[in-house]
Amino acid sequence: MAFAGYFSFLQRRWPLSTDREALQVGAAWAAMTTAFEFTFGRLVAKQSWSELLGSYNFFKGRLWPLMHCWIAVGPTTVRRVLGPAVGAELRQSKQ
Repeated sequence: MAFAGYFSFLQRRWPLSTDREALQVGAAWAAMTTAFEFTFGRLVAKQSWSELLGSYNFFKGRLWPLMHCWIAVGPTTVRRVLGPAVGAELRQSKQ
């Protein structure tokens, strides 16, 4: 739920013009989150690849992959709920 509030704040402050743009932003965030987790896990926490991948095994009750899915589709979902016009007045005033 906290991510939804953050996505909403960002949509109002820096509105995304299209669903495609929102999906690209979400996919980039999800990719960076995953890259950070694996890099940190390997280099700092010294975890094995099997330990790291085990954290993403949805079929063993690990729900963390759902967070990555929400990070990926959240900006698009919030944009659709708020409507693309939200934040448009801010964009218009900057031009």
